[in-house]
Amino acid sequence: MPPGKFSFSQMKTFFPSLIVIGLTTTGVSGQQVTIRFNPPDGLSRIRTVERSIISTTRKEDGTTVQETDIGKSVFSIKVASSPSGYRLTEVTKSISRTINGQPFENPASSVTVGRTNALVISREGELLRTEGNEDLVEALRAVFPPEKHAVLAQKLSSGGDFVMAKRNWDFFTKRFLERTLKEKDFWKEAQSNVPETTNYMLTGVHRISRSANRTYIKLVAISSLAPQEIEEVDGANLTVAEVDKFFKKSTRTIPYYRMVHWIVFDADTGLPILDERFMHHIQSAPGGRMLVWERRVETYKDN
Repeated sequence: MPPGKFSFSQMKTFFPSLIVIGLTTTGVSGQQVTIRFNPPDGLSRIRTVERSIISTTRKEDGTTVQETDIGKSVFSIKVASSPSGYRLTEVTKSISRTINGQPFENPASSVTVGRTNALVISREGELLRTEGNEDLVEALRAVFPPEKHAVLAQKLSSGGDFVMAKRNWDFFTKRFLERTLKEKDFWKEAQSNVPETTNYMLTGVHRISRSANRTYIKLVAISSLAPQEIEEVDGANLTVAEVDKFFKKSTRTIPYYRMVHWIVFDADTGLPILDERFMHHIQSAPGGRMLVWERRVETYKDN
């Protein structure tokens, strides 16, 4: 299992499919770039999401229980543009998952695979509403036991699905848009991603480059529940070594959460090209505490 002072650079040992985000590009150091949300009408893409989670529960009696959860999901995305904004339609094509090497079938997969969902977004990149989940609660109630129904209703009814979608959109996409940046620029902010939890973040420009007449901007963002951890990071020097130093720092705080987020945007469309996240958190668990290491990679290709 990952050691106590596990580092960001060591994650490839535990997650062999780790990619170092990059493109075959020509650097354009010194150039300012504005990330504008402007996806072309009719664009069709395939989004592939791969994630690996290693969780270790350390119980008060000294025993440990470890679980490895690996999943892959594939989605097709289409863009429709209008004078008022954009509609991003997404269809779940497939979902696969294993736990400790054994296939795992989530009951929700029978409902979500083949389902069409949509995000309606303003010209400025603001998420206005979601579509397609109006009957989702009833569909999930049919495949989950009665004791789960109240939780499903709480999360997904009365606009709950939109609240979750907007939090994710604002946290992982919207906050990067309409910024004019150059290499070595950085900014700090605080944002609530879940109720009663504030993430403190530092985001820096790692590289700006061009390829095939497109401009790409590679960003790295670090996030923590502890504001002092962000203050200690040199924002103008967000090298892999500096990120590694942040990620592996020891802590005794519970709950505890850190994330490193590498993302490459097409600056002309405001769409991500590659997205890689590393997360480590510690939380209380029955009879002890749980340590979780997670890596998530999203790749996109034209369809």
